Amino acid sequence: MKMLFYPLMAVVFGLSGCASHSGKPSVVIMQHPETMDFVNCKVDEWATAASYAENEKCVEELKKQGYIVWGER
Repeated sequence: MKMLFYPLMAVVFGLSGCASHSGKPSVVIMQHPETMDFVNCKVDEWATAASYAENEKCVEELKKQGYIVWGER
């Protein structure tokens, strides 16, 4: 019974991490319209709620500097 339980729990936890942020981009590509510089705001490999919050903070700070969202993925 234990042999089936652990892999099942790993799948459940793995899928719950993916589903919790499914509508949010993991990379936001920002461009400054005057200098044409590109900067990426990325979610780290753990993809936690804190990572997505930090990504949104990065985007907002760059917008204050004049950058615009060029793309998301």
